[in-house]
Amino acid sequence: MKSISARLRLAALLASSVILTCNTQAYGVTAEQLLEQGISKLRADNYSGAFTDFNKAVTMAPKNASAWNHRGYALYFLKKYRESLADYNKALTINPKFVDAMLNRALTKRKLGDAKGAIADCDQAIGISPRYSRAYIRRGGLREAENDLLGAIDDFNKALQLDPNSGKAYFCRGLARFCYAENEQDGNDRSSRDAHYKAALEDFDAALKLAPDYTDALGNRGLCRLRLQDAKGAIDDFNRVLKSDPGDANTLANRGLAKHCLDDEQGAEDDLTAAIAMPNPSALMYYNRGLVRTELNKFRAAMEDFSQALKMKPDDHDYLEQRGIARYRLDDHNGALEDLNEVLKKEPKHLNAHLYRSRIYYYLKNYEAAIADYNEILRQRPTDRTALSGRARCKFKRGDKQGALEDAEKAVELSPKDPNAYISRGNIKHMMGDTEAGIRDIELALEIKPNYTRALFARASMKFDAGDLKGALEDYTECIRLDPKDEVAYNNRSLVKIELKDFEGAVQDCDAAIKLRPEYTFALNNRGIAKAEMGDKEGAIADQTEAIKYSPKYAVPYAARALYRQQIGDTKGSDEDMDKAVALDGENGFVLRDRALIKQLRGDKAGAKADFQKACAFFKAENDMTYYNESFNLMSKMEASAERAKH
Repeated sequence: MKSISARLRLAALLASSVILTCNTQAYGVTAEQLLEQGISKLRADNYSGAFTDFNKAVTMAPKNASAWNHRGYALYFLKKYRESLADYNKALTINPKFVDAMLNRALTKRKLGDAKGAIADCDQAIGISPRYSRAYIRRGGLREAENDLLGAIDDFNKALQLDPNSGKAYFCRGLARFCYAENEQDGNDRSSRDAHYKAALEDFDAALKLAPDYTDALGNRGLCRLRLQDAKGAIDDFNRVLKSDPGDANTLANRGLAKHCLDDEQGAEDDLTAAIAMPNPSALMYYNRGLVRTELNKFRAAMEDFSQALKMKPDDHDYLEQRGIARYRLDDHNGALEDLNEVLKKEPKHLNAHLYRSRIYYYLKNYEAAIADYNEILRQRPTDRTALSGRARCKFKRGDKQGALEDAEKAVELSPKDPNAYISRGNIKHMMGDTEAGIRDIELALEIKPNYTRALFARASMKFDAGDLKGALEDYTECIRLDPKDEVAYNNRSLVKIELKDFEGAVQDCDAAIKLRPEYTFALNNRGIAKAEMGDKEGAIADQTEAIKYSPKYAVPYAARALYRQQIGDTKGSDEDMDKAVALDGENGFVLRDRALIKQLRGDKAGAKADFQKACAFFKAENDMTYYNESFNLMSKMEASAERAKH
């Protein structure tokens, strides 16, 4: 989850200087009365109305420093900073020791980019009134804005020594402590970081004890609780803020993150969507919603969110990286490579970008490029098990079986208590044709971590490839029992059920997978296969068409649709689909098998046999004996039928 930034809403201090007496009147209203009216309007956030009153007061009493100070204050909130500065200068010309005008001018100088001048004004104010707590609060806020957090904390400490009942000082110190902890986010000492979060939490508690409805303190206390992994407590605080202000976009977004921490992804998406619907949504809101939508398997919507975030902040590497990952999940490999290449161009040592790019290169069968990415990860992090395991797969595909096994063995040697190391080594052994040894490694992983779904899933896949359909069914079913939201387990169990001729059960599993992940190409493809086996060719074609919509560069659904179109007599449509499938991946075993079946239907037995043989070779090389046997049996059945026809 991306770091949550504190909402630093340091409210400007309203000047509290004594208003100078003036006898000037206009239409029966004195300058003092105009000042009082203007101050009331300031408190009601009516800055234009306040300016009008202060402007009249200045006209009536041009030597009244307080009138100039207040008009400058109204101009500040109207974002007319240079005019505001001129008014504060005028007030200080009239009264050079006017502390409140100095403190207000400091805020304006900060807005105009003069941070040094702003702090100098605070220093001067403290020199004149060393026991004025608000001066320390103002200087602390400016130091905090300049990231001088320890200096800010010192100022807030001084303010609290002078006024132990200052809720503002507690609040501001809490913010500074929170930010100090945030700056330690990339450090290794979690306990030190948590100590700062806890200190910030205590400050927000103190501020709320003095002012129970202090919404800024509630919101930031919620952020502290979230950082301290108290998501429920955070939600309680955010709910109190939203009760007071239902349209607080930042708090809605933060509550969404808290719900995400509690695995309430739908609630998180709803809150972030509500936040984005408010005026001026931030890039971070779109980014966080994209992350949540990724968790919900809404990859297309996530990609759109990351794209919107990038429009607002084009140079953010995190946004670009996550869009690349979303594109990868959508099988848009060229788009994903474009994004990840751009990330690596700007940040060559970005480990996660190297990792996902290596996976794309592996899918595209560019094993050398994938190995280069894994090598870079291992150069930076020599004990990275994921990189060793990924490189092992690439070496195997490249024909370097010994190198593949060495990488897998090294992963286990480096992490002997990591079940994933054994799973990775088991997968390599399985790929090398020793499925029994592979399963033994999976069982070692399960000894380390019983009921580990990743291990059960790997064992199920190995059993399926080896033709142990009953064993595969049991393992996938256990995966689903342990994690009912695992859409991949439902999808893979549907494949087992198809092989066991339980086509209705296969459709039900695909339905469950698609409900969890609506754009799930593999589940749509498999449901189409099951429907075709049940005689629903039109339904099968519809599912393959939907699969193609989401993954237009995936060859298998084109080949399947080509077969079903041939079965209903649409030879032209069948040819178009098969041509597309072959152009995309003509060496794929499923494409070759389906083309063989089409040739068989058209009476081209020799062509069908050639394709069946190629399909068998493909599946044997993948050590996928279930589909090898299926293709071999289809070929044998065709030959037997042809032989019987001769007699």
